[in-house]
Amino acid sequence: MASKTADCKNRGFTEIPAHLPPETQILQLQNNRIWRINQNAFTGTPLLKILDLSNNSLSSFAPGAFQKLRYLQVLNLTRNLIHYIENKTFSFLPHLKELDLSSNSIVRLPETFGNSTGNITLLSVKHNKLQKMERVLLESLPNLKVVLFKDNPWLCNCNVFGLKLWLESFLYRGKEFFSLHTMYMRTQPSKCS
Repeated sequence: MASKTADCKNRGFTEIPAHLPPETQILQLQNNRIWRINQNAFTGTPLLKILDLSNNSLSSFAPGAFQKLRYLQVLNLTRNLIHYIENKTFSFLPHLKELDLSSNSIVRLPETFGNSTGNITLLSVKHNKLQKMERVLLESLPNLKVVLFKDNPWLCNCNVFGLKLWLESFLYRGKEFFSLHTMYMRTQPSKCS
């Protein structure tokens, strides 16, 4: 029986390798130099469940780059060069449970990750440059159990009020864990109306 894991770590790839076995379920692409994901990059590996793209040079994704990955459950994008995530970047990933965007340079997140992302249970945005997060994004993730926010330069002004209300609701519902550990908020004088 063929292995369902493709180990492509530390190979110096600058793009997603072509001609991977179509039965691949785990694709390890960490520690390469991949800088972009094209729209058809995963057409040949529709059964992927775990995709690790950590420690690459990713800064952007083509529209629909992940749309062929209907069975994907874990997406690791840590330690890349991502500055922002477009609306609906992760559309059509109905089985996605873990999304790790830690250790990038993300300055803003969209209002939605996309259609069918309501099954996400873990979201990590640690070590980024986020100053605010839209409440509507968090509310679009009803199954969220673990949220990791630490080490972002949050602004303490009216823009963070929605996040505060969501966090209160999240804690009230007894969700398992969230981390604002070492979260600091810079005070910004403003008038909330």
